[in-house]
Amino acid sequence: MARKPQFEKLLQPIQVGNVTFRNRMMKTAANMFFTYDSNGYVNERMKLFAEALAKGGAGAVYIESPGVDGPLSVFQPNYDFYLDHDKYIPKMKELTDAIHKHGCPAFLQLLHAGPWHVGTEAIAASDWDEPEFPLAPQTPPTPKGVSTEEVQRLIDRFAAAAVRARKAGFDGVDLNTAASHFLPTFLSRVWNKRTDQYGPQSLENRARFVTETIREIKKRAGKDFNVGIVMDAAQSMPGGLTYKESQGLAKLFEKAGACSIHVRCYTWQSPVTFWPEQFLYPDSEDAPKFLDLSRKGAGGFRHAAANIKQAVSIPVITVGRLDPFIGEEILEKGEADIIGMCRTLIADTELPNKVIAGNLEDIRPCTACLSCLQAWSTLSPAYCRANPDIGQDREYNLYTPAKWKKAVLVAGGGPAGMEAARVAATRGHDVTLMTKDQWLGGSMPMASVVKGDMPEDLQKLTEWYKTQLKKLGVKTRLGKEVDASVVKEMKPDVLILATGARPAGAQIPGIDRDIVVSSTELHHTLHRSLKFVSWKKLRTATNIWMPIGKNVVIMGSGFEGCQLAEFLVKRGRKVTIVDTATMIGDGLMDYVKARLLPWLMQKGVVMLPQVKYEEITDRGLVVTMPDGKKQTLEADTIIPIVPLAPDTDLATALKGKVPEVHSIGSCREPGLIVDAIADGARVGHAI
Repeated sequence: MARKPQFEKLLQPIQVGNVTFRNRMMKTAANMFFTYDSNGYVNERMKLFAEALAKGGAGAVYIESPGVDGPLSVFQPNYDFYLDHDKYIPKMKELTDAIHKHGCPAFLQLLHAGPWHVGTEAIAASDWDEPEFPLAPQTPPTPKGVSTEEVQRLIDRFAAAAVRARKAGFDGVDLNTAASHFLPTFLSRVWNKRTDQYGPQSLENRARFVTETIREIKKRAGKDFNVGIVMDAAQSMPGGLTYKESQGLAKLFEKAGACSIHVRCYTWQSPVTFWPEQFLYPDSEDAPKFLDLSRKGAGGFRHAAANIKQAVSIPVITVGRLDPFIGEEILEKGEADIIGMCRTLIADTELPNKVIAGNLEDIRPCTACLSCLQAWSTLSPAYCRANPDIGQDREYNLYTPAKWKKAVLVAGGGPAGMEAARVAATRGHDVTLMTKDQWLGGSMPMASVVKGDMPEDLQKLTEWYKTQLKKLGVKTRLGKEVDASVVKEMKPDVLILATGARPAGAQIPGIDRDIVVSSTELHHTLHRSLKFVSWKKLRTATNIWMPIGKNVVIMGSGFEGCQLAEFLVKRGRKVTIVDTATMIGDGLMDYVKARLLPWLMQKGVVMLPQVKYEEITDRGLVVTMPDGKKQTLEADTIIPIVPLAPDTDLATALKGKVPEVHSIGSCREPGLIVDAIADGARVGHAI
């Protein structure tokens, strides 16, 4: 009996309206801010990413929404791109050509930012008073309602954008009616207070803006032009959409001419709605009941998709940190028809081709760090911890063969060293990686002891590097420190120093008291322990015993201090965080910060910014408060988060002894894992 293919369903083509997807793995639309410097036009950076996805084997590529009605229709007017004028069509055509030349369909999502617009004239279905504004507290500005005439004008704008999309070569468009930008405000009983035919009096009225837009697009762009819908199946808030309502809406959308339904869920007042695994962090106490969190949040919206699939006959798309294995299971169970992926395909644009070839061990994993989402805060191109190609002005997955094969010695096995070794070996160099540790990953195993593997999974990335270095023939020597004698013996052409940073501790009276356990000491303790047990066993053991008292003061409120506070609170410690800085949580991803800081406060963690450190006594830490008064913060243990500086000792000792020397990662400039990997890639490509 023939063995069933591992991904039989996932690799099957599917007909969506008038377009055939070559497989069921679809790249969903997401704003990458690649056009932040292009005056509203599609640029080379955007084309390179889209082409990499198509070349990588995606069944279809969906592009994020351009502005359909001038600056008010986008999130960031000076950073987004547009399709509200014919002048944008030629560059958009270059984008679709880049996708189509690899046999991949191209789709464009259309939305109007509405309440998400950051300017001064946000709009919605109805006026809202600020106290009742149903968005996260940081959301600007309070939206104003639109007239019936304005509704008609906006339907025209959506249809005009769809016509331009077809002229630009797109195979179809999606109308995004999910979340809480403009279109979904009409679907919502909470938002919609209108009294005209677009009001909340019936489901048909609530859907009317969308259904009329679908029909107008079909009328003007052609009956054979695909129009899909992105919608919420449920919303976690009083008055939010229910499954029964969303089924009714989906039927109305299908009747109007929609050819597919992309399903997710939404939670107003929560900035992590789109990433179901984030509801498990720091704990799952506020997780909506409609989420499936059985696999650490992966596939969290699958039941929502299954609910919509019961109501319609058109293909249903599901999303939510999906991988090929979960995707195949969902398809086999008939819960959805297409597996939508975003972060997974950002981390590895070649994932579909690797699935097709059976090279699953080569798939670069997404660690769910949300680095890609920082573009929303920094207003710069999105970037990825795992994939340093993202946001660059270079062809993706391109490893130009080295002109001369060089003997390369990499000192250090952390993320920077591993990436430099991988890229250099891929380009044809003879690479040896040495690390004084008994493991690869540098400080990542220590970070995993504190952070765990939920929602971030650093060890997946380390295991991927181990596999790649072995397959590339990189000679890895663990427990071997690079020094002058090693360099003299090996005579490398290139020495890459990735030995990390060193402590640059601040001098405070009493810093040497027994009550003090610095972050460096904790690091060394974990480092010694990891020689004998895995990070998972060590993390479990910390629930039983740690060399830390019950009442802890953490000096430093950056990401290390806040994540250490979370770790200690979960182990029964009473924690106070103090800092000389004005803001708590520096270095935390904004979306992580929005979850973690309220949780810490809820758990009783005291946060004191803008203090001056005076001295450490046997009773605790003496500080001067912002009002000038001195206060002793009593503690059993004080943990200073020691600042770091580049470790330049080896570079100084070996100066002039190797033809080519590069310092990378924290050895060059202390930073985050994403910075280290990007630095490793930079040098790996340069040598």
